[in-house]
Amino acid sequence: MKPALVARAAAVLVLTLLVVVAPAGSAAAHGGGGSDATNYRIDVTDPGDPGLGWRVYGGDALIELTNRTGRPVEVLGYQGEPYLRFVPGDGVYENLASPAIYLNRQRDGNVAVPTGIDASAEPEWRRARGGDRFAWHDHRAHWMSATVPTAVAEDPGREHLVQSWTIPIRLDDLTVEAAGTLRWIPPVAWWPPIAVAAAVFAVVTVVVLLVTRPQRDRWPALSRTAIVLVWLVAVANLVRTVDDLAALPASVGQQVTVAVIAVFAVALIAALSLAGWRDRPFGFFGVGAAGLATVLLFAAGATDQLSASQLATILPTWIRRATIAASYTVVIPAFVATIVAACLGRNITSIGATDAGSTGDESADEIGGSARQVVGR
Repeated sequence: MKPALVARAAAVLVLTLLVVVAPAGSAAAHGGGGSDATNYRIDVTDPGDPGLGWRVYGGDALIELTNRTGRPVEVLGYQGEPYLRFVPGDGVYENLASPAIYLNRQRDGNVAVPTGIDASAEPEWRRARGGDRFAWHDHRAHWMSATVPTAVAEDPGREHLVQSWTIPIRLDDLTVEAAGTLRWIPPVAWWPPIAVAAAVFAVVTVVVLLVTRPQRDRWPALSRTAIVLVWLVAVANLVRTVDDLAALPASVGQQVTVAVIAVFAVALIAALSLAGWRDRPFGFFGVGAAGLATVLLFAAGATDQLSASQLATILPTWIRRATIAASYTVVIPAFVATIVAACLGRNITSIGATDAGSTGDESADEIGGSARQVVGR
């Protein structure tokens, strides 16, 4: 089989894998906590009791209660029924008769409550987890509509109080209310991290073109620089995956799924670029494919994180935005290396066929000089 045909077949296979894997990677990146990016922020203004600790994840994705009272605590559901029960030294229990269990499984509450579930029925407690804390999607605290509030639509660049909320809590025979607010926090500009990352990669590529030389039909310094940059971005995305797992609560199964997908994505990127690193024939296709894979697997599903004001992260937000921006723009050195290598190979073949008196080294020098002239302009 001809090398060109093999390269085309490999490219088709790679693209097919990316189409299949990319949506799964994007979907799993959020773990079990909902969206990684939003412009809404939940604030708890009154815990209801000094022994009740509250934490919000991802701006408005999840709200978590920690019971430090030393007494049993019950969170009431949307119809005033017992929903969660915190038992000191034992764990957290869910009332299987509460519709809230099913409604709170998804961020938007778009879940059908099973037939026969009756909020007025006698509680049927099932242990959900050990410890003294539990996180859930509480639809009283976040914005449920698919459209933004009217005030936000009219002036999205300004902070707005969207609503106030309360969650009833039962302590012994006393019912108290945790209270708070939901605010709209304006988005940030998406383009600065993209511009900075693109500029850095462009400068590195230009420097390599100016100070290194091609070798016959290949330019190892250029291709290997592009590969190193792709690998660095892949490692940064592994760190982002760890941050995903730490920033939002998730089950062990969800965490394993996210980790496996991230490792597979990095392994795929490394495998694609390995042929280019070894200067194998048509290996430059792998360099470009590795850059494309980085975009599809690590950037395409995280575009909203470049502009959202609230990110689910334990790191400074600029680190996450920079990683996503780099995942988009690392295609610059990857594609340049691929295009230059393709042109070198084509021109060497063409010159060899039309001018048998010139050597491959001379031809490569001529092409390298032309490339530098173009860059110099």
